[in-house]
Amino acid sequence: FAPQFTATPALAATGLLALTATAALARWGCGELADRIAPRPITGILALTACAGLALTAYAVGSDRTAVLPVGLLLLGAAYGGLQSLTLVQAFDYAGAENRHAASVAWNIGYDAGTGLGSLMLGVAAQVATFSAGFTVLSALMALAGLAVLLTGHSESADPPVSRRPRAPGTERPSLGKR
Repeated sequence: FAPQFTATPALAATGLLALTATAALARWGCGELADRIAPRPITGILALTACAGLALTAYAVGSDRTAVLPVGLLLLGAAYGGLQSLTLVQAFDYAGAENRHAASVAWNIGYDAGTGLGSLMLGVAAQVATFSAGFTVLSALMALAGLAVLLTGHSESADPPVSRRPRAPGTERPSLGKR
């Protein structure tokens, strides 16, 4: 949709570059963070980052302030890439090494379906109203999601992720590299 957001092709290309470059960097960075700290707070912060990116994009598309577009897409890319890493790590953690293939398939289907559904919602909003309205609605949804993650407690389920289950003495932790 980016070429429809501005009459300047270079600005649309810059925005797309900002989105994809920061998504790639955030995948790597959040993968590193997930090894060091709990993913829940990072997930909430990234959802709110997506909210801010979507809000700035809505503002840029709905006004003559199109120079804000790359900034909004940069924030959105950081959130998108970071959430990719964190949610995949969490899926593998909860599934355990013995279920990594099924977890990977399920995660990919879910993430791709979510991306497609978001794009579909944006396209429908653009037809019914404007792109700006669509980005505003998506921004509000991400704000709700981010706040829900940050403000609700997380209690361990009766069946914790494999990585946090106690192991019998003398046994090794399952590795994703071993078959």
